[in-house]
Amino acid sequence: MQFFQDLMPSLNLSRWTPAVLRKHLLKEETESIESLCRMMMKSDGEYSSLFLAERILNAFAKLDYRQRLDFFSVLLVDYDIDTDNIKSAVEEYDKNSDAANLLRVTLAAEPGRQELLRRINLAPGEDARTPVGGDS
Repeated sequence: MQFFQDLMPSLNLSRWTPAVLRKHLLKEETESIESLCRMMMKSDGEYSSLFLAERILNAFAKLDYRQRLDFFSVLLVDYDIDTDNIKSAVEEYDKNSDAANLLRVTLAAEPGRQELLRRINLAPGEDARTPVGGDS
């Protein structure tokens, strides 16, 4: 145990803040905003989601007007509701109107972009940063 106690001060962990760690690990952003969004939707960890949200917001801030329009088109098309899924959920609810099937309809009716924007807007950040989904 003494070995680890002696080792800890030499590591100087206080200098490894999340921002420093991110810079050390990433050095330069190489992922597109679209691929970051796909990673976000697959992410199930709190830290990784916050980390990805920050990367998405930073990537969004660097987009010009045309690139932002393209990004919003991706949100509109790629993150829309799955019509087959909602049809199936409604059919099941029509056969059996229980709470589980109502929940399935409710979840199917939510477009993926709503969940994506919800996750992105959890990112800690500067007050001046514009949220991806709006201008407030």
